[in-house]
Amino acid sequence: MDARATYRIIIGNDAPSGTGVIPLGVLRTLSLLAGLGGMAPAEAVACATGNTARVYRLGAGLIAVGTEADLVICDSPTGSIGKDALGALAAGDLPGISMVLIDGRITIGRSRNTPPAARAADVVKGAGPAGGGH
Repeated sequence: MDARATYRIIIGNDAPSGTGVIPLGVLRTLSLLAGLGGMAPAEAVACATGNTARVYRLGAGLIAVGTEADLVICDSPTGSIGKDALGALAAGDLPGISMVLIDGRITIGRSRNTPPAARAADVVKGAGPAGGGH
């Protein structure tokens, strides 16, 4: 961070490895960088998403037209001092994952591996992309 070179940091997990699987390895690394390392939470997330996508020329990691529509919807976990997912990371907490979309489709509801999200994602049907006060 002192060298202003965080664009060079990529975060990943080599699990399963010879030592086994580290549950939530990437999320734990993000919470350590933000909670103890002094890195801005959004910058830590960018290291694990956009930076990694750029280095490995992936079609994911960014929210942009033409990229894969894989998203994790999360919030601060119940009981965290963080007001949202980034605030939870800044406090050293893991965010609560309440939905995962792969290829634009809901594939996973509430995570059983993270604490429950303070505000769970909800699917509202019938309004369409421009409905609901947008």
